[in-house]
Amino acid sequence: MKMNKKLIIPLIVLGVISLVVAGVYYVNTINLTVDVKEPFTVEYAILGDAGNYDGVTLCSNPSITYYTLDNDGVFDKDGFYPMESRKVCVKITNAGEASIPYVITSTTTGTNNVICKSAFADTQKTGTAVSGVTYDGALVTISADAIPINDCNVKIEVGRGTI
Repeated sequence: MKMNKKLIIPLIVLGVISLVVAGVYYVNTINLTVDVKEPFTVEYAILGDAGNYDGVTLCSNPSITYYTLDNDGVFDKDGFYPMESRKVCVKITNAGEASIPYVITSTTTGTNNVICKSAFADTQKTGTAVSGVTYDGALVTISADAIPINDCNVKIEVGRGTI
């Protein structure tokens, strides 16, 4: 028994359409309203603030006093001499339950940007903040051949995520 081609083609098209239409029947749905919260609280401390950094004290030392600053927080450090160091410590409290990558960026500007950058090089440091408290820090040492200059601005930013 031969089938008529005029009948087979419409049946195939109808079969394909019925497969597409009959794919999924959703029984129920749920819509979530979700907020994204800021998990990081960032605090700063400067070790060696009263003199040259001792090279030993860790940022996690419990006797260190940390300060929370707003986005325009300024520490005027007056100045220090070539080859002297200060350690800038960053304390990140991660309120989230997952580890989150972070970036600490140091950018230097000033009245004479070239001279300021020769004394305080731009740097970038990455890490991962675990749930709870993570300490990190960077040593700032003025080079032996740094030219004396006033009012260089070293901007330190803590960012959440990866570069």
